[in-house]
This record gives sequence, structure tokens and C-alpha cells, in this order.
Amino acid sequence: MPRCTGSFSHPRKVICTPIRIFSAEIDNLRHFTLYNRAKLGRKGSSQVSLALQSPDNRIEGRHTSTASFTRRFGWLYLGVCLVVFFPVLFNPASQIFGWSGDSQQTMWFLGWFWHAIVRGENPFVSNMLNYPYGFNLMVNTSIPADAALFGPLEYLVNGAFAYNALLFTNLVVSGWLGGLILREFGVRWWLAGIGGIAFQLLPYTTAQGQAHAQLAVTAWLLAAFYLTLRVLRAKPRHAVLIGVSVGVLLAGEFYTSVEVTATCAFVVTIGFALAGLLARQSTRELLRRIPLRFVAAALISCIILVGPGLYEFVFGPNVPKGGIIPITYAAVIVSNDLLGFFIPTPLYALHSAWTTAITSHVVINYSEQDGYIGVVGLILLVWAARRGWIRPFVRVAMPLLVLIAVFSLGAILHVNGHRTPVFLPWAFVAQIPLIGQALPARLMFYGDVLTVLVVFIALEEALRSRADDSLSLLNKRTPKRSTIAVAATALLLLASWAPAVAIHSATPPSWQALQPGSPIVARIGSAPTLILSNDVEDVLQSLADGGYRFPVANGYVYTANNPTENHVRPYDLAAFQNMSQTATMNYVRNIFHATHVSWVLFVPVSPGTVLPPTLATVLTELCGHPVIDRSVGVYVWSVPRALH
Repeated sequence: MPRCTGSFSHPRKVICTPIRIFSAEIDNLRHFTLYNRAKLGRKGSSQVSLALQSPDNRIEGRHTSTASFTRRFGWLYLGVCLVVFFPVLFNPASQIFGWSGDSQQTMWFLGWFWHAIVRGENPFVSNMLNYPYGFNLMVNTSIPADAALFGPLEYLVNGAFAYNALLFTNLVVSGWLGGLILREFGVRWWLAGIGGIAFQLLPYTTAQGQAHAQLAVTAWLLAAFYLTLRVLRAKPRHAVLIGVSVGVLLAGEFYTSVEVTATCAFVVTIGFALAGLLARQSTRELLRRIPLRFVAAALISCIILVGPGLYEFVFGPNVPKGGIIPITYAAVIVSNDLLGFFIPTPLYALHSAWTTAITSHVVINYSEQDGYIGVVGLILLVWAARRGWIRPFVRVAMPLLVLIAVFSLGAILHVNGHRTPVFLPWAFVAQIPLIGQALPARLMFYGDVLTVLVVFIALEEALRSRADDSLSLLNKRTPKRSTIAVAATALLLLASWAPAVAIHSATPPSWQALQPGSPIVARIGSAPTLILSNDVEDVLQSLADGGYRFPVANGYVYTANNPTENHVRPYDLAAFQNMSQTATMNYVRNIFHATHVSWVLFVPVSPGTVLPPTLATVLTELCGHPVIDRSVGVYVWSVPRALH
């Protein structure tokens, strides 16, 4: 049609205006018809496999580019992280985000990767912990992929800074990727931007981020998911390159957490099985849209990269016999409580004294109570299932989410901390090799992701249906009241997931005693040492920042459980509290004989920590008087060779 120009009074304007209105009405009626056909479940060109695109694209408008989305919301995701990390922002090298203990263990792993590479050693095996037997890093909670990226910060600054940078970066990137993923599902740009914050505030991440970086860092998986969606939405010209990128990302997740990688494969397998049952036609169309060269490139690159670590995991030294974690512990103890889906722990802003009294009954600690979705989230899920049911993705995601929630309850149902006689499906899943070693509570990462996707897809559907129901078909905008209502609903979900004031821990003063140039380190040299402490895991930060100067006979590790290794378990001071002097003497002698250590090092990681009197007496009798660093309270005993 020729373009109409001129003033309103021009004759051409008078003729063209009715033609333009009529043409626009016909075009809108055509889109409106296609939308209703999609709602009725008929075949239509607007329905793409698993609803990767929305049924009606006229309201969505032009697809926002990744760069444009980043410019709009990158600062917002950064701001959210600044608020979450506020307590440690001014002292990132001496304050750490979360609890002490496992966090310091992660710092040791962050620095070890490059320490081993530079020295030409195997980064997957070390005897710097659990000396002289060593341990296998791949069957422990090491994070070599993240260490490859953030390990240099260990040497440029220190372990606390590298650890904080890892968690901070993961939180920013997760929000950005979450928003882009929602864009691929057809969610409009501003709503997808809010959804990205929901990805930052996943209850699973809030809980696991307090102590378990290897579980909290999930940006690898989100990035692989996003690139796969891009391929499904429109066949790219560089499918092989994108496939290689996905393979690298999956390998990165494997080298971050073998457990998360295994549970991801488990959940994806169940998801495709449900898709074949509940959305067969859309699933076939989806599979036809996947370029074979993309799949081949992803698989080949992933297998090549995963190969060395997988070999060490299966055939390497010090692989625990019978699995890493006892199945009974994994299936029963570390599982969600039924009330945990509704009631927040103290990690969330909505908690109260009443909710804390309930959640404190659970056997596991707060970092492993991963089931929280909240009353608001559960109500929205029920509403979203009804609103978004026209999409094949939602019809598959909702049953999958329910299954994940049931699996996360473990093998036996727990209610308010009480074990019931009700056996659950995980009792059978736990018999699957490798999957049975996974802790069921942690499956809720996938449940949280599905919750965000389903809710925000439904919110998008609500906006589109309101626009289509407007009186004027020429009005392509959603009514303002509907926009405000949807935005308020999304923000309500974010408020129910908002974390409380961030937990943070300070580096203990005794850290100074193990740094290069200190008298204690000069005296020990590179000789093997036994560490005594109220929490040996906290000392791992000092060992890493000190440059891995000497091997230690203990450490937080899963090993092959050789009989001789049991002489150094347990190794915390609590083991000696109730021992008699004779029992303590025999226990210490057995440790010296099994480990051949040259030094005993007492490192208090909290003020006021002292050695049990019987232990102090025994060490003085066997080794003589200790050398003391009185400024930080560190004691060192030299072990006579006759005791080896």
C-alpha cells in the first residue's frame, strides 16, 4: 500500500485513513484468531515446540538483543549483588560471605589448582592433605573449573577475596542469564528483567551459598541451557561453535560439582520422558529442530574435556569404597522436611521466631534445607499452572516440578523434624549408581528454576490475554492496571524469597601464624604436620594463603578409608574432651605412628579456644615443651623420631 503523507485535510489523507484502519483491523483479527486456536490446542503456525516462542508475538514486538538486555538490566543485577554482599564489601579480603568451615575448604581448592599446574603436578590428586596417604580431589568437593578462573586471585590477593569474587560473579551472571532465558520463552523484556532477579534469589542458592560454593555456583548450567534455547528458537549459522560452547559449559559444571552434573542428567532424562508422554507432538517437533551438528559438537567437546577428571573419579587413587557418602545418610538425613516448602528458615527476610522454632527441629543445617518455596510461591504455582497450561512447556514442567519436590523429601517422609513411617520414591531412586550418592534435598535447584519459569510464563500469558481482550483491536498495549498488577505479583514473589542480612565470617587472627615469613612457618619448613584445632577446616584458608608450605596429616576429605587412616579420625579437639589421660596417650601415639608427622600444630580459630588439659599434658610428656606464638595463641610441638 502506498504510504499516506500530507496534512489531515489533504485529500489523500481522507482516502488512505479508512484503508489503513481496515487493513490494521484485518491484521489484528488474524493474530487474534491464531492466538485462540493455540488456546484451544489446535495445530497452528504460532505454536512452537514446548512454547519456546509465545503463541502471539504481536504484543511482544521486536526481539530484544542480548546487548540491549544487558544494558537495561546489567546494572540492576549488579545492584542486587551489592545489597546481598553489603556486609563484606568493605573488607572482601578478610570477611567472607557465609559461614566458616566449608568456605575455607573451598579457598584451599581454589588455590591448589594453579599451585599444582605451575609445579607440574596432577591437579586432581594431592598428599598435602591426609598425609601420607593423600586424597582424590575429584571425589571430594573440589572445584577445578572455578579454580582455573578465580584461582589467580588467591595469589594476587588471598583466598577470602577469591572466594567472595567467585560467589559474587556467579550471582550477577545467574541473574543476567535467567533474564535471557525468560526472553527465549517469549517473556517481554521488563518482566524478564524482574525474572532475572528471581534467578538470583533462588532459595536453593540462598541456602547453599552460605557454605557450599561447589553447589551454589550454577551459572555453568544456566549458560548451557540458554545457548540450547537459542539453538531451538532459531537454527543458527554457527551451530557447531555453539555446540562446542555448550560442551565446554557442561564440562565446567562437571568440574564444579559431579553431584550437580549427575542430578542434572537425572532430571533432564525424567523431563524428556514426561515430554514424550504429555506433549508428544511438540516433543517430536522439538527434536526435529535440534541440528545434529550442534548435538555432536556438544557431546564430543564435553566428553573430551570431562575425560581426565572422570578417569580420576572412577579409577584414580583414594576412591572411597562403597561410595562417597553412605546411602542411608544421603537418602534419609539430608532431605527436605514437608513443612520446609512453606516455612522460611532464618536465611530469609520473612522468618520470625515462630518459623525459626519450627525449622530448628530439622536434623540438617539451614544450608541443606533447600525446599522452601513459600506460601506466595506455592499459590502462584497453582495459579500459573492453570493460566499457562496452553503451553506444552508448562504441561511438562508442572509434573516434573512435583516429582522433584517429592524426590527432595528423601526416602522417608519427615514432618516438623519427625520421621514418619511413610516411604517415598527416593528409596528406589537411591539404588541407582551415583544418583544414590546425591543428597535429595539439593534437587530443589531444578524445582526453583522451574518455579520461576512457570510463574513468569503465566504472568506473560496474563498480560497478553488482557491485551487481546481490550475493546480496541488497534490498541496493542496491555492495559496499565494489568501491567501494574503483574509487576506487583512478580515483586511479591521476590519479596518472599529475599534473603535476610547476609551472614559473614571473619578471618581468624591465628591466620597470621601460617603466612610466609612467620616464625612458625620458618620453624616447620616443609615437614609433615598434624593440626589440632576446634575446626580444622578453618585452618585450610591459612594453609592456602601460606602457599601450601607443608603437608598436613588431616583435612576435610573423603578417602579410601584404609584402616591406618582411621588413626587420624576424628581430628578436632572435641574428640579429646572426654578421653582419659591413658586413652589420650595411646591415641596420640597411634597418630604419630600412622602419619610420621614431624610437628604438632595447635591453631585456635576462635577466641578463648584452649587445648583439653589431658591432651596438653600428653603432648608435653611426649614432645617436650612447645614453642608458642603468644600474639595469636598458636602452639608448636616437635615430634621425636622415636615416636614415628
